[in-house]
Amino acid sequence: MTGSSVTLLHRRGVLIGAAALLGCLLVAAVLLIRADRGPRLSEATQVHTGATGPTALVPNVVGDTQAEAQQLLLNSGYLVQVDPIARGSVPDTVLNESPSAGSRLALGTKVVLEVTAPITKGP
Repeated sequence: MTGSSVTLLHRRGVLIGAAALLGCLLVAAVLLIRADRGPRLSEATQVHTGATGPTALVPNVVGDTQAEAQQLLLNSGYLVQVDPIARGSVPDTVLNESPSAGSRLALGTKVVLEVTAPITKGP
């Protein structure tokens, strides 16, 4: 090979390398833009697809207020049923959830919350 051939190949190699680097940067930028869209799922609510459809782990809402628990479960993809119960010292607090936290459950399935009844004021 002559000196001019080596120089030409070297220049093409640098151009190809620069183009590859630019392409990688463009892909990274697109991924970052897409990552900022929509709500982010925590590890506990990451969706998996099984034979029965998408599933996720039920978040722990025991001790949360009814409103907080409902919002978290709805945002996680579950339906919510609230069963008020008379026992408990702190009103409007989730005492139990079924299925329990950490259970893998199909999205769209109902989670039942036992919530202390709010204090009602007399007449």
